[in-house]
Amino acid sequence: MYPTVLDDSTSALTGRGAWGIVTENKHRTVFIVSEIQNTVVSYLDCLSEYGSDYAIRKAIGDGTLFHVGRGLYSNVPFPGFLAISMARHPAAIVCLDSAFFYHGLTDTVPDALHLATSRSAKRIADPAVRQHFVPQEILHVGESSMERNGAKVRIYDLERIAIDVVRMRPRLPYELCKEVILALRGRSRDMYPARIADYLEHFPRRDSILDAIEKEIF
Repeated sequence: MYPTVLDDSTSALTGRGAWGIVTENKHRTVFIVSEIQNTVVSYLDCLSEYGSDYAIRKAIGDGTLFHVGRGLYSNVPFPGFLAISMARHPAAIVCLDSAFFYHGLTDTVPDALHLATSRSAKRIADPAVRQHFVPQEILHVGESSMERNGAKVRIYDLERIAIDVVRMRPRLPYELCKEVILALRGRSRDMYPARIADYLEHFPRRDSILDAIEKEIF
C-alpha cells in the first residue's frame, strides 16, 4: 500500500500529542496547540492528555476544552460534522461520492457522508452517513489523508478513486460517473499508473479495470 498524505505540513514533526504536535529547532521545543484546527479526540485520548477526570472538567469549565458528543472532546466548540464523524468512526474511510467531492472531482454535494468500513464493522446508525461494507483485503488499499474544513480526514486517494469509479460504474449515477472520469483525466498527471497497477493486485477483474482506466483516464 502507498500511504499518501495530501497535506505534507507535518513532514518535519518530531512528536505528536492528542491536540497537536511538538516540533524542535536549535533554540527550543515548541508545542503547537493544533496543526489541525478542528481537533476531535476520544475520552481516552483526552484522559491521556489531561491526566484525570478532574483536569478534563476543569478545562471544560475554563473554556479551553469542549464536549462535542458522546465520549468526544474538541479544542473548538463547533468542530463540524466531518471532524466529529472521523473521530466517532476511527476505522472508517471517506469514499465514493464524498471522496469525489472532497478531492474536487465533482461539484455535486453528497446527500450523506459516504464511509467505507470492514464487513464486520458495526452498522452506523446515523441517517447522515451512508456506510459501505468493504472486504478487508481491499479496505485500506489507497487509504490516504487530507485536511478538510480544518479536520484531518481519512480518504481514498486519486488512484483508488479511479479504480472504484470504473469497477462500480453500474451502481453509480451516469452523470456523476462521467463527471468524475473527466475530472480524473484532467488530473492524470497527479496520478501514478504504477500505483494503480499495484492496487489492482488486490482486486478481481484486474485486467478489465486497468484497460478501462488506461483508455478513459490516461
